[in-house]
Amino acid sequence: MATPKLDPYDEFLYENYAYPQTHINRLATLAILLGMTPVPIENCRVLELACGDGSNLLPMAYAFPSSRFLGIDRAAKPIASGREIIERLGLKNLELRQFDLMDMAEESGEFDYIIAHGLYSWVPPPVRDRLLQLCRSHLALLAEVNQPVYFHQFIQHAGNHGLQFLAEAEHFQCSRIRLPAGNRYSASEAWRRKHPD
Repeated sequence: MATPKLDPYDEFLYENYAYPQTHINRLATLAILLGMTPVPIENCRVLELACGDGSNLLPMAYAFPSSRFLGIDRAAKPIASGREIIERLGLKNLELRQFDLMDMAEESGEFDYIIAHGLYSWVPPPVRDRLLQLCRSHLALLAEVNQPVYFHQFIQHAGNHGLQFLAEAEHFQCSRIRLPAGNRYSASEAWRRKHPD
């Protein structure tokens, strides 16, 4: 009898963290600053793709008990570990499911926020397509592989799926310092000249 092949994401476990730039409070704030009307974070639905053990979702689920959180990941070990933590904390609004996002059913429901942190460049093109299809169909508002892409390529790919880039989660990365024409000094030097001590 053949031994089932071990998923590399179960064999080589990644350390999981809470990423502040993906927090729904930050995402909602950016949406408001850019003219959108996001669903209030106190009562929203959040999906995280490739969630690992759920470490990124745990603080949000704890802080917003009336919101609903779902994390999916294809690796079984992190999901099992995360479920133990959820049970110990007694969280009723966070669920972790183990399956490949390629198998995610269209009837899985709608979400107000979808998080896919550090995923896009680590999956092959068919999975990238599926990722954006899932965002398009499930967003109520709107390893073996590591293939870095230029930002303009990602924007074009997202556009092919009817999606549009809104902003960086790190707001300072989107802000622009306008340099006077003809000057060749750095952005930090421009800021110092504009804001002397």
